[in-house]
Amino acid sequence: MQVRLADVALTHPGGQRAIDRLSLDVASGERVASSALGAGKTSILRVVGTAVRPTSGSLVLDRVDPWVLPRAALRRLRSRIGTIHQAPPLPPRQRLVTTVLAGKLGEWHSGRRSPRWSIS
Repeated sequence: MQVRLADVALTHPGGQRAIDRLSLDVASGERVASSALGAGKTSILRVVGTAVRPTSGSLVLDRVDPWVLPRAALRRLRSRIGTIHQAPPLPPRQRLVTTVLAGKLGEWHSGRRSPRWSIS
């Protein structure tokens, strides 16, 4: 997925600025790393994952502005974005395959009992 951030800023409700005028282009298949403490890594991931709308600037994912999409299209876009948290709140003794498959729930129709795919 191609990601483009242009002059993105994010200010939290308490007034704390998490991102200040960030511009970044990531080509499909390209990898990016950041390890600086307090640099806004989590905030950037939340913006790119469309969990949070930036205060200013623009986000474009695969040449689409997610904030102009209808709800159903935004939901489909979000189902293509995977976020793996550093310390996920997984139930004890849950198998990894169960956790991975849970990420596919967004692709299921609400009335479906079984997924469109299976693991052999």
